Amino acid sequence: MVHLCVHLPQEAILGGPMQSRWMYPIERYLGHLKRYVRNKAKPEGSIAEGYVVEEAMTFCSHYLRGVESKLDKRDLNDDKTSNGARSFALDIFRLSGRGIGKKDVRILPDNIMKKAIWFIFNNCQQIQPYLEEHLQVLHTEHPESSEFSKLQQSKFQEWFSKRIREMYTLNPSQINEELYALSSFPDNRVSFLKGYIVNGVKFIVKSRDDCRQTQNCGVTVPGIFNDVEVDYYGHLDEVIELSFIRGYHVILFKCTWFDINRRNKNVIHEPHFISIDTSKNAYKEDPFIFANQAIQVFYINDSLKPNSHWKIIERIVHRHLWDIPDSKNAEDTLEDVNLVREDIVEEIIENVDIQGSDNAIDGFIDDEIDDSDHSMEDFGSESNFDDSDNDKSNDEIEDDESDDDDL
Repeated sequence: MVHLCVHLPQEAILGGPMQSRWMYPIERYLGHLKRYVRNKAKPEGSIAEGYVVEEAMTFCSHYLRGVESKLDKRDLNDDKTSNGARSFALDIFRLSGRGIGKKDVRILPDNIMKKAIWFIFNNCQQIQPYLEEHLQVLHTEHPESSEFSKLQQSKFQEWFSKRIREMYTLNPSQINEELYALSSFPDNRVSFLKGYIVNGVKFIVKSRDDCRQTQNCGVTVPGIFNDVEVDYYGHLDEVIELSFIRGYHVILFKCTWFDINRRNKNVIHEPHFISIDTSKNAYKEDPFIFANQAIQVFYINDSLKPNSHWKIIERIVHRHLWDIPDSKNAEDTLEDVNLVREDIVEEIIENVDIQGSDNAIDGFIDDEIDDSDHSMEDFGSESNFDDSDNDKSNDEIEDDESDDDDL
């Protein structure tokens, strides 16, 4: 058993999650077949009969409409909603997901609301031209200032709202409905959710997750720290739904982020795992992310540091979820692949006459047989043996055999 424990960590590293390679699915299916047995005297016949009935019912369910079957049964973490077929011009409103629990409507503090609105503006692709225009205005109005980022964060909201209203008054067709709704700012009465299902993954706020044996509050997002691509780790504190005019909504995750600065020695990167100190928090001025940006992680107690805040970060691949690229990206990938070998000269192959090919092949075989030295019958005749054996007398042949026996 000691020898087995030595190899288990390496097997876990090479094999990955256990559910992808253990035998329990087969054992469960055998138990499913055993439940078909009604006559213990003939178990094989009962299993065959039950299997045929199940196959027939599965086939019939393909033609049923409006009836829930095992083929169209909704998954436990299904994130499809009625707004899934609705098209949006702004990517921030294009969020598919489903809330968990009853909504709790509260008034969001002004400082938190300003951070949420600035995050939406700063991470919306359609707002970037207005941010650049406002930055040029600030350079013109405040040439002596050195902190334009803070100045823009405090004044962009009012400038953007005024700018959109002026453009809408001059020509309403150049401003779409979603952009106008975004410039009107959300309602200060926001909805708080206890959890959210997005991209087929369930996220639960930490206050509710602490009361459970399971864990669904760990989040991570890719980002840039000191011009280096890194992953930010934290846990989910609140799920906030901001409501805009004309029925538009934005789902934000308010998170607590851990300090990932290696200089402070709060995170350790090992060859096969990452450990982090969950008691050291950072980035309090930027706590928000979009719901579809979150990637779930799990924090496991570090066995080498018991009774401490150090955790091992575990990233898993969820079952029945596949990261399939978009169709456009797939086409670009196929175009970049060179399917022609450059080291071989190109040749043009003409079409071959299939009807006349049979006669040509038969003629080729006949010519090869005529050119051969021997026919198939010659291989069985005695004429192919060495003629020198025929010239020998019987006495000489017996002397040769005796010499071979002496050897």
